[in-house]
Amino acid sequence: MKQNKFNDLPLDEKVLIISEYAKFLLTVEIIGYRMHLYSLNHNYVEVRHSLLSREVETISIIGYKELDKYLNRISLNYN
Repeated sequence: MKQNKFNDLPLDEKVLIISEYAKFLLTVEIIGYRMHLYSLNHNYVEVRHSLLSREVETISIIGYKELDKYLNRISLNYN
């Protein structure tokens, strides 16, 4: 699915797609938000939860630029 097409879907449809097809990668907390990163068909999807309201604010496909906040938390151990 293309980035614009996915990002334009209603929030409830995005939730269904992620729960059915995406692979969870990791979670980070930054300044009042908890963000979950998923892999979906060669794309990265970010689910942004507000810690204050306890609600999902956005679900969107993100680009490589937005992945910076996740990179220092990814471990590539080859034992």
